[in-house]
Amino acid sequence: MKKRQFIILGSSFIVFILMVMWVGSNKGKEKEKAKEEDNKKYYPVVKVQNKDQDVNLLSYGQITSYKSIDINSEVSGKLTKGVIELKPGVKFRKGQILGFIENKEVWYNLASRKGGYINMVANILPDIKFDYPSEYDRWEKYLKSIKLNDDIPQPKWNSEKEKILLATKGVLAEYFAIKSLEANTKKYQLIAPFDGTILETYMDVGTNVNMGSRIMKVIHTGNYEVKVPMSLSDLERLKEDKEVDISNSSGKKIGVGYLNRYTDVINQQTQSIDVYFKIEPLEGEQLLNGMYINVSMKGDAIKDAFKLPRRAVNNNNVYLVLDSSLVTKPVNVARYDGDSVYVTGLSNGDFVVLNTVQTVVDSIKVVGVEK
Repeated sequence: MKKRQFIILGSSFIVFILMVMWVGSNKGKEKEKAKEEDNKKYYPVVKVQNKDQDVNLLSYGQITSYKSIDINSEVSGKLTKGVIELKPGVKFRKGQILGFIENKEVWYNLASRKGGYINMVANILPDIKFDYPSEYDRWEKYLKSIKLNDDIPQPKWNSEKEKILLATKGVLAEYFAIKSLEANTKKYQLIAPFDGTILETYMDVGTNVNMGSRIMKVIHTGNYEVKVPMSLSDLERLKEDKEVDISNSSGKKIGVGYLNRYTDVINQQTQSIDVYFKIEPLEGEQLLNGMYINVSMKGDAIKDAFKLPRRAVNNNNVYLVLDSSLVTKPVNVARYDGDSVYVTGLSNGDFVVLNTVQTVVDSIKVVGVEK
């Protein structure tokens, strides 16, 4: 009986030892496998396939009105409504009265001076009838043409003696004094300088304004432009074509742009020049002040080039995955295109790392994951 128990115990012990050895062996393999994985680093890569690239010269900018001005008060008084509501978004036509600066004293003074002028002209009619009878009818018509609510018409003479008569009687001096008052009273009218839209208002109707107060900001609608940065080489090409395509954020063409002007100062950070295009919308398309748009034109084809994300190129070098290692390779940047870049100098079949590489450790095995 005891012999049988010894056999069972011995067999169990041997099985236990074998299990321990098996578990230990598996753990060793797992550790070895984990260690091997720790020595690997995976990078997203793309396989190079060079070809001739047809590139569109592309930039973007924001639509602005060609004319955008602040309307300020040149006089003091109470702001009153004109022919339109003084609210943002309200449209107006050139020549419309947008508002008044109310000051009745100024208008009464002008009317009083015009009344006195009418009396002066009436008093010289007897002299004209006696000395210049042929001119009497003309002066009588002139007297009747003077209206208190209209600008005063200019007196005319047909001889030097007639002019001297007007001067000695004070008619000419009073005429120019009244014209000065008329010019001043026009400052009490806020007249639209062009067809446009009110962009902002700074004063409400009924507010007392002072000389120099900002009343509103207006833009010239239907006359838009866009400013975009452009390289010197692209600008030279643009000088020949002079025309670009305008598209919205979805890529839909909505207009055509024409080279209007450009600065002669280079942006030190981007090494680009600000170029301004006048925009004409396509039929049925609407352009709005403040809209972001793309500006593009067809560029020259780039021979044997490959397109990469900008982050893959650092100081005109890229990283390749070669024989489980990272190696650098110089490239020539042919053109930037937004967040991408066209490069030459790569070979077909090269595996280029797409992300920025921070550090390179020689002991780590590199694995490229093709995108």
